[in-house]
Amino acid sequence: MFIALVVIHSIVSILLILVVLLQQGKGEGMGSALGGGGSQSVLGARGAATFLSKFTTILAVIFMSTSLALAYHSSKDSSDSLLKEEEKVEDLLEDVPAAATQEASETPEKSAEDLQEAAEEAAPEETTETTPKAP
Repeated sequence: MFIALVVIHSIVSILLILVVLLQQGKGEGMGSALGGGGSQSVLGARGAATFLSKFTTILAVIFMSTSLALAYHSSKDSSDSLLKEEEKVEDLLEDVPAAATQEASETPEKSAEDLQEAAEEAAPEETTETTPKAP
């Protein structure tokens, strides 16, 4: 169901973009916005609605409906998954024996002396031989 909604939502959004781009502008563009002429009726009749304007309205309603449905499904799925994950973690913790957790927490720590000895063994030995200098 969720995948079908995503596919329908994607198709409707692409169609909505195309239909809006195909429509002819109502005004004269930037000239009317800056006061250069334009229509005499501000809130007057626009004339009969064209096929593209009706189709845009239908696509917009479908787009909003699928948006709300996707948001509802997303919120419903996320709340269920958090509860399920918490239950899984609790089940896993119950399955681990207590002895295994104690052994893991009691790891031996190396002292500073052990680390110093390891560093001395890893360091290369210094040679005291000197090479004769050329005349």
